[in-house]
Amino acid sequence: MDTEIPSISDPYLDKLDRSLTVSIESHKISSQEFDKQVVYIAGGALALTIGFLKDILAIAPKEYLFFLFWAWISFGFALFFNLFSHKKGTEAYNESINLITYYRDCHEKVAVFESEKAKSCSDKMNYASKWISALNWLCLITVALGITFFITFAYKTFNNMADKREHTQTSTKPAPKPEEVRALPPTIISSPAPPPQQAPLPRQDK
Repeated sequence: MDTEIPSISDPYLDKLDRSLTVSIESHKISSQEFDKQVVYIAGGALALTIGFLKDILAIAPKEYLFFLFWAWISFGFALFFNLFSHKKGTEAYNESINLITYYRDCHEKVAVFESEKAKSCSDKMNYASKWISALNWLCLITVALGITFFITFAYKTFNNMADKREHTQTSTKPAPKPEEVRALPPTIISSPAPPPQQAPLPRQDK
């Protein structure tokens, strides 16, 4: 009758498993949260402004559309950088898993540890991590620029609308009454005009 060999817990393997689990969970949480924020801000701003483009063009002066255009460009670049960062994050994540799996295989199979292979995985992971850091900074900068351009556009547009409304109210002000005309006394303005004098009739000699 065969007897089962009880499994012996290996502290080193347990440590690797915990590191792998933490790496996977940290990657998921950080990437998901950062991606959500970038997509919500940049994508939401693009969808909102493009959806109401007709209404915006109806009230916004042409000279202020420059700010709206650059806001779109900034938000578009933010989405692109976020997508590229996600790709590099996947590469770093895969290299991290490959490195931990290689450590585990060498330990279980008592194989010869190849330092060059481990160094190659580690270098690729570090390279991708540097790209992720740079792309995340670019995402933050482009989102900040997009928000700045959009707020500037909105401020100038609403300020221009307020100036137009004030100008319209000033131009439609009723004309002053005769009593309000300066440099003329009210009695002269309100007194009726004298009747026209009739020319005397010519005398007829008898």
